[in-house]
Amino acid sequence: MLIVLGGLPGTGKTAIARKLAVRSPSVYLRIDTIEQALMKVSALKEVGPAGYVIAYELARSNLALGMIVVADCVNPLSVTREAWRAVAASTSSGLLEVEVVCSDPAEHRRRVEGRTADISDFKLPTWEAVLNHQYEPWTTSRLIIDSALFNANEAATLICERLRGDPQHMEPTRQTPNHLLSVQEELVQREPIFHRPEQAATRAALESVTAPEFWETGASGKRYSRSHILDIVEGRLAASHQDDWKTEDFYCQQIAPDNYLLTYTLHQGSRVTRRATLWRRAVGGWVIVYHQGTVVEST
Repeated sequence: MLIVLGGLPGTGKTAIARKLAVRSPSVYLRIDTIEQALMKVSALKEVGPAGYVIAYELARSNLALGMIVVADCVNPLSVTREAWRAVAASTSSGLLEVEVVCSDPAEHRRRVEGRTADISDFKLPTWEAVLNHQYEPWTTSRLIIDSALFNANEAATLICERLRGDPQHMEPTRQTPNHLLSVQEELVQREPIFHRPEQAATRAALESVTAPEFWETGASGKRYSRSHILDIVEGRLAASHQDDWKTEDFYCQQIAPDNYLLTYTLHQGSRVTRRATLWRRAVGGWVIVYHQGTVVEST
């Protein structure tokens, strides 16, 4: 899960992010800290987008490990917001975007002018600098927290409640990277597996598209060997069984050289399942290494 807190300086992002990070084991990434470190080692007065770029990669590597990542940044531009979304999508992670505002200008100014730096040698912005800070209006959905109405602890609770209660933020962000779209298209033409006539015309055809080590986890949770699955499909062919199905929601990610995970949703009448197939590009063409189906419970 990636939680990105944005907003102008002095709105209370850091206080909220820290409260949030200690509630569960999390990786806390603060752009101010990264940028200040860059200026120390490079003697630069401005680091440009470098701090954000480093934070994106740190977030990506930790999300890939299954960690919760809390990012604390102004996040002022549509390009920075889109970059965070891309980080979440590349790791199939959930994403919650939070904009922290302070609706009381006098309180906001008091905070900006009254705070002290907690980063060595960090120069805090003036109130004038905050007012002139480049900050593009949001055009996408996010959780807005007004720090004039909620303290840091209350704001952290609001974020946790949103994560627990909103299915939209339970779902991972999944968008196939552009460089994998051609691979996805090839694999889409082969799904759902064992339902395509060109794959399942004969036993030999079935064997040619399944790796020797292939196995499957069924929707029931039972595990099936390659030989068992091929026997079942071969029997279905002999009975001239016709399938009525529809597929959607495809997502492709590369997990190793020549190995790709394709996930999608399969509709078979009123039965809906989430499908995952591990494909390998072999010398003779695509072969299936593993497949799994999970039934979607009706709500």
